[in-house]
Amino acid sequence: MCLILCQIELAKYGGFKVPLIPVGRRIRIEDVSTEGEGTKLVMTSLGQHHLRIGTTFQVIFYGTNHFLLDGHRRRVTALDSRRLEITSLSGDVFVADASGGHFMLSLPGTFWYGQLYQVCPVMVLIVVLFAVGLSAIQYGSPPLSFVLILSAIELMLAFWMRVIYWKTQQYRSPLSRRVQQYNRILDEQHPKPKACPRGAQRAVTAFQLFDLYDFFQAFIKGRNMYYLDPNLVRPLTKKHRLSFAERVGPSQVDFFISHWWGTPFMNFCESVKRHAIHMCHSEDESDWKKIAYWICTFSNNQYRVQEELGGHSHEESSFYLALHSPKCKGTAMIMDEEASLLKRSWCLFELLQTVRKSEAEAERKRLQIISASTDSRREFAGMFFCTKTGVLNYGQATVEIAMKIGENIKNLSLEHATATSQEDKDMINSLVLKEMGSYDKINQILRNNLAEALRMLAKTGHEMFDDIRMAQEKGKLWKPPPRLTEKPFPPVKSYVNLT
Repeated sequence: MCLILCQIELAKYGGFKVPLIPVGRRIRIEDVSTEGEGTKLVMTSLGQHHLRIGTTFQVIFYGTNHFLLDGHRRRVTALDSRRLEITSLSGDVFVADASGGHFMLSLPGTFWYGQLYQVCPVMVLIVVLFAVGLSAIQYGSPPLSFVLILSAIELMLAFWMRVIYWKTQQYRSPLSRRVQQYNRILDEQHPKPKACPRGAQRAVTAFQLFDLYDFFQAFIKGRNMYYLDPNLVRPLTKKHRLSFAERVGPSQVDFFISHWWGTPFMNFCESVKRHAIHMCHSEDESDWKKIAYWICTFSNNQYRVQEELGGHSHEESSFYLALHSPKCKGTAMIMDEEASLLKRSWCLFELLQTVRKSEAEAERKRLQIISASTDSRREFAGMFFCTKTGVLNYGQATVEIAMKIGENIKNLSLEHATATSQEDKDMINSLVLKEMGSYDKINQILRNNLAEALRMLAKTGHEMFDDIRMAQEKGKLWKPPPRLTEKPFPPVKSYVNLT
């Protein structure tokens, strides 16, 4: 209280402004996630919060690394000794994910909403100290020994409270401890990470991708890149302020990944796995986990996002440099059932660059600049529609997912793609119109590619059903054919750079 009064007094002189320190009770957060199929946003405190169950009050969030929480005042209802429901001030439910930070309860709220056993000792202490001080003033100047004893008691209490506060600050959340463990592993494996040029040299292998997922699987759950970036990628790269790829050891790109950050990371990883297996013609982890992917979340330096976007030229962006590298052999488009990927402007930019590179590759072949003896590793294979159940281009995805994707793309217009930054959206829109003439052309190219992938899926399905029918007619036990046969690409040993 004295510190706050001093701040106010200092602010009166010469326009000198000192920001007020938030006063109230600080409660640390272990987890924030949705429950009940997204109908409720629930926060779990790190230990018991000691607030009265059923009470509703306002708090301010700090250090959660989520833009809908940090610095915002929200309404909170205590559900039990550790869980609290979060809503907006108007009572609306919103979606957020976090695994750390804290929220601050106001000073009056600390006493009003706290459990009785938490509030009473403090209130008794205040009353006793006030009574002692008042009696000392009323009965004249107290003896020196009394003043010294009272001062010593107050100093001991202040020191004791400070020690308790310091200990609570040192107590790390489970995610913080897990991040610290992973950082130690990285320090042993890659003790002196260095920056490398933006673009094709900053890919991560499938092994590194799945190593991250396996290590933090208990925290990732069904969450997406919007959770991974502030809670995993940035904490793991904070010390060196590099990209995740540079932190774990970068690789030369084999494939570029186009994806929507809202895709659950577990589905993202499964889609990558399906693609990698098909590319190397082997389900052996020692083979397919060597394939390297350029993924913006991990390949871009998240501390230099504007630099990664290329400034005033899209051709200087990391996305463009990686995709147009001679080492990049195709674009893996991570698709969900709603085709959410194609509703984002930056994914439209990646689609456009894939189309342009495919056209240039076809033109070089037509002019016979690429001879028959040219190494097929340098050829660009175009776009792959990757789902968690398989790659549509190879006819391996489930019919249900393929039908839903086809239905959602049927009336989709890429012109309506959105972006966080209006400037980025305008740049990409003008680029599409400049290079394609209209959105109709790129819309038709996308539909043609997807239609071809669906035809391959239908063909594979018909062949499989015919095999089953013939086996039944002959009274034989049907055995599914090997998954990795008649693929349009050579094995990984001659297709992917494994160095």
